[in-house]
Amino acid sequence: MALLVYGAAAFIAAPLTGKLSDKLGALKVMKFALFGSGIIFFLYSFITDYYWILVASFVLAAVNESFRPANLSLITEIVAPPQRRMALH
Repeated sequence: MALLVYGAAAFIAAPLTGKLSDKLGALKVMKFALFGSGIIFFLYSFITDYYWILVASFVLAAVNESFRPANLSLITEIVAPPQRRMALH
């Protein structure tokens, strides 16, 4: 069930965080994703209730999934068009 919740949150969060990355900047979103994931993983160790684990999994997936669109956006900003194929693979 936790994997289902994680996958659903990742599916929902990816397009939303992609737009957020366009507005705020890719680097800020990436920093938030890394810092936020660290905090959530730390808090994860104190959760004992099953339903709170599901809630934490949902939030973790949304925060983790915000990294991917921001990362791809930053790569396309930094890397010249002829080298993008190599950079994205």
